[in-house]
Amino acid sequence: AKQADEAKTQFLNMISHELRTPLTAVLGFNSFLANHTKLPSYNALREALPSGDEATIRAALEQFEKDLGQFTGRIQAAGTQLKALIDDMLDLARIEANNLRLNLRCVESAAVARSVIEQTQTLASEKGLEIKFDLIDAPIYADETRFRQILTNLLGNAYKFTDQGLVEVRSSLQDDMVVFEVQDSGIGISKEMQNQVFDRFAQAKEGTDRRNNGVGLGLAICKDLIAAQNGWIKVKSEIGSGTTMRFALPLWRSKA
Repeated sequence: AKQADEAKTQFLNMISHELRTPLTAVLGFNSFLANHTKLPSYNALREALPSGDEATIRAALEQFEKDLGQFTGRIQAAGTQLKALIDDMLDLARIEANNLRLNLRCVESAAVARSVIEQTQTLASEKGLEIKFDLIDAPIYADETRFRQILTNLLGNAYKFTDQGLVEVRSSLQDDMVVFEVQDSGIGISKEMQNQVFDRFAQAKEGTDRRNNGVGLGLAICKDLIAAQNGWIKVKSEIGSGTTMRFALPLWRSKA
């Protein structure tokens, strides 16, 4: 109980920092937009207009548009980060209150997995990572939205902790379960942390000296979501040799 209380205290300290960082970005870059008349690129454009020189005006306009695009892009990224943090906290609250609603039905796992891979392709491309997948056409009995959330989270972690190399997604049949694997060639997870990685606030326990942002809820929520769908999740990893996350969900069996 004492360890749990300490973990929650660390979490509250961390979440205030994690929320404040993107909020600062939103407010800061929005102030640039609200006071755009003070931007050098805007003033350069105003000075260029009376000259009537088309090339000068075009160059000034392009620089002003570039500045605006940069500011709005930063605001969008910060807003997305805020939404992800809030969504995680809401999911945790629903799980702890036993108020998680699932729409279990037949889900074409391969099609959904390919869709998630395509949607997260940009994250991999930004780091020059190669993505491979080998998926079997096996329907699962699951909540499609939550299945997407689980895959998105695991792929996001794989991209985040892999600087170069490969991320691979596979699926296979094991008895009456469909087993999914997300394997990366990243930094790996220590043996000690492998025992805690699915614990709530696990990343908070590592303190403030962390390589990546996050509050340590993603994998814990994945575990709870998978368990709620009668599945399981495991981790296999070695420092410097990458990580493989394996999870299973029930195979869909037609009642006909």
